[in-house]
Amino acid sequence: MEVLEYTRLSYDLGDQDPIFPGNPRNKIVETNTIDKDGFVAHKLELFTHNGTHIDLPSHYLKTGKDVTAYNINDFIFKKILLKKVDVKPGGKIEISNLEKEKDLLLIKTDLSRGNEDYLNPPFIDEETAKYIVGFDFKCLGIDCLSVSNPNHIKIGERVHKILLKNDIFILEDLNLSDLDSNRKLFRLYVIPFFIKGIESSPCTVFGKFKQG
Repeated sequence: MEVLEYTRLSYDLGDQDPIFPGNPRNKIVETNTIDKDGFVAHKLELFTHNGTHIDLPSHYLKTGKDVTAYNINDFIFKKILLKKVDVKPGGKIEISNLEKEKDLLLIKTDLSRGNEDYLNPPFIDEETAKYIVGFDFKCLGIDCLSVSNPNHIKIGERVHKILLKNDIFILEDLNLSDLDSNRKLFRLYVIPFFIKGIESSPCTVFGKFKQG
C-alpha cells in the first residue's frame, strides 16, 4: 500500500547557526516577558542568507525580481531530479546526465550540517552552471552551506549570476539527510517570507514523499 508523508527539509533558524564566513549573525531578542508584561514577545533581526534560504534574481541583478514579484505556486516543485554526488570538502561539484522536463535539481553532497568540513563546502563552477542552464530547471537546491566556497568568492558570484539571470532560484543549506531510495520525493514546497524588496529569504522547506 502506498503511504504519503511529509518531511521538513529545512533547519530551525537561530542566532548561533553556522553561517557563511562574513555574514552577520541573526539576533533574537526577548522584548517582553510574562513576569514583567504578562506576555512574551521577541524582536528578530535576520540576515537573508543565513540558514536554509532561497536566492532570487534581485540578489545579483539590478532589474531582477524580489520575492514579492512571485506567487506561492512559483515555489512548489513537482518534477524533481535528485543527484547524489561524491565530492570532497572544498572540491568542485561535477554534474552529468541531467534530464529535461524537470523543474527542480537537488544536489546531495552529504556535507551538510554536522560534518566537520561544513564551512568548507564543495562548489559549483561556471562551466557546471552553464550546463545546468541548458535544461528546464526553475530551482537548484543543495544540502551544503552554499553553491559557493569562501575560498572561491569570485567564482561563486559568477555562478549566482549565471543561474539567477536564467531565472533559476538557488536554494541553499537544505537538510537532505532523510532522502533515501525507499522514499520517493514527488513534491517540494518552499515557504519564504514575502517581504517587499528582499533579494533572498530564509524559508521553511518540506517535501511530500511516497513510500511503499
